[in-house]
Amino acid sequence: MTLIAGPRSNAPDQVQLPEGGVYGITIYQGADFWMKLYVREPDGITPIDLSNYTAQAQVRTKEKIASDLLADFDATIDGLEGSVTIHLAGTVTETFVKLEAFWDLFLVGIDDQRTMLIQGPVLIDPAVTDVFP
Repeated sequence: MTLIAGPRSNAPDQVQLPEGGVYGITIYQGADFWMKLYVREPDGITPIDLSNYTAQAQVRTKEKIASDLLADFDATIDGLEGSVTIHLAGTVTETFVKLEAFWDLFLVGIDDQRTMLIQGPVLIDPAVTDVFP
């Protein structure tokens, strides 16, 4: 399985990621965060059909499940495209004050089989502009 992050699976700014590997992300305090991952066969081209899967992703204060939960990502799957889009609203990220955290993303099959796709550190970049109501 190959993971690709980017706006389109063939975009020049795409990043190939290792399954179950580590990929750090930056979340800007108060801004919406979006990330789209394409799940491909080992050839890196053929989409894996994710129609029978759901996705779950979280940000936590430490690299363990017992740590404080900062947020659940909204996760959307496009089964035939083989993509997972994760999102955090700016109203959620504005509450982030810790500068470092951790995230991961799981696929869950209809048989409850769980596959960890990717994980990594999160850098929370504090806002400068006062856009909060």
